[in-house]
Amino acid sequence: MKKLFLWLLAFCMLFYPLAVCQAEDSSQQFEFDPASGTLTDYLGEETSVQVPDQIEGVPVKRLGKGVFEEKSYLQEPTLPEGLLSIMEGAIVDCPELQ
Repeated sequence: MKKLFLWLLAFCMLFYPLAVCQAEDSSQQFEFDPASGTLTDYLGEETSVQVPDQIEGVPVKRLGKGVFEEKSYLQEPTLPEGLLSIMEGAIVDCPELQ
């Protein structure tokens, strides 16, 4: 029983940092179409959003229509340098936008 407890403790100590890193990385969640490199929706609720330059190794090329639609809390989106286009209607009804 003691050995089992020690193994479980060692396992938790080994993999806990991975779970924490994953949670931090997913704090800003996007729906993404990798075929076109288009962000299609933002699922988070942060007021300041850093749009990633890549998602799973695929460059983010454009903001799709409605990606930031009706995000009343959104104040400061930061866009990546490699962004090629922002589709009409990508950022609408965001009254707190600065």
